[in-house]
Amino acid sequence: MKKRFIFILLTVFFSLLFLFSFSGQTVSADELSDTVIDQANNLDLEELKDFFSTSGADNYDFLSVFKNLLSGEYGGGANIFDYIKNIIFSEIKSLLPIMIGILIVAFLCEIAQNSKSVYLSASVGTIVKFVTVLTVLLLLVPEFILIWNKTKNLIENIAKFSEIMSPIILTLMVASGGGASAAVYKPSVLLFTDVVINTFYAVVLPLIGVLTAFNVMSHFSKDVKLNKFSDFFGGILKWIFGILLSVYGLFITMQGLSVSATDGISAKIAKYAISNSVPIVGGLIKDGIDIVAAGSIIVKNALGVAGLTGIFYIILSPVLHMVVFSLLLKLVATVTDVFASDTVPSFLTSISKSVNYLIASSLTVGLMAFLTVLLMVISANSVI
Repeated sequence: MKKRFIFILLTVFFSLLFLFSFSGQTVSADELSDTVIDQANNLDLEELKDFFSTSGADNYDFLSVFKNLLSGEYGGGANIFDYIKNIIFSEIKSLLPIMIGILIVAFLCEIAQNSKSVYLSASVGTIVKFVTVLTVLLLLVPEFILIWNKTKNLIENIAKFSEIMSPIILTLMVASGGGASAAVYKPSVLLFTDVVINTFYAVVLPLIGVLTAFNVMSHFSKDVKLNKFSDFFGGILKWIFGILLSVYGLFITMQGLSVSATDGISAKIAKYAISNSVPIVGGLIKDGIDIVAAGSIIVKNALGVAGLTGIFYIILSPVLHMVVFSLLLKLVATVTDVFASDTVPSFLTSISKSVNYLIASSLTVGLMAFLTVLLMVISANSVI
């Protein structure tokens, strides 16, 4: 009789234990959902919203993407290819009159060059060449200045985005138990916004301007030989891009990897100490910490992915504009090389190289910002 009574008690006990554990899991899931919603609502994202509305990132609603990521409803950029196609065709349409004008100028220059031996003196050929280069330059200067300003604004936008986004993600990293990771990424963000951005402002963009000026001057007369200077400054720019990207990427990657395991170990030690040192409620406190940390990680990752997508939209339109302009310059240079002398084709090729350096500047800064946010998203995810 006693054995049967004990067996019944044990059966009831384990049944209740199973029911309570199942109920606890449901409550934990509900608590996690509530925690995520509360943390998301408590975030001040108005500055980010205002930034994206004025940064030129068309067709991108940051807050909507962030909320959709939290709810698991974001399906990615479904219309991204249509958006890219529209940008490309729009840029071609706006640049086509300039390219047609250059073709006409090159054609007229070739007629004048062929006529000088019959009707004009030989000295007129130099004047024709000067006028041709000057006319092509006047056609290209407004567009080149526009691209220059777009590159500068893009770098400014990336720097501003990093200054706004980084404190929010670092705060969520600390809330999720990634204090060591947050402490490491603070100097990394400062290195990017202060050293890297200022290097592009003070060194890279002025060097591109000097290189372009030398390329232009070398085409006005054969007596002005500045091609070696252009090659020299071009080599310096390539070294700057390579060094900045390699050193910064290696630095931030090694720093992130070195502390990711530390945060996980520290969090496990803290939760073990709480659950074993606090009587009765230690386990509940540990579960509460897990729920808060999990909610912070979910919000941090959703915010980071929305930020990464935002970086893509920030650089997309300006870079596509520059790429289309550079390709059209090369295409016109190829066409004019068929019927004209080397003056116009070589001049267009040299301008195209300067545009390519502006493209490289935009992509380098964007890639550094993308890498920084990506590593902050990945870090402090192993603390639970």
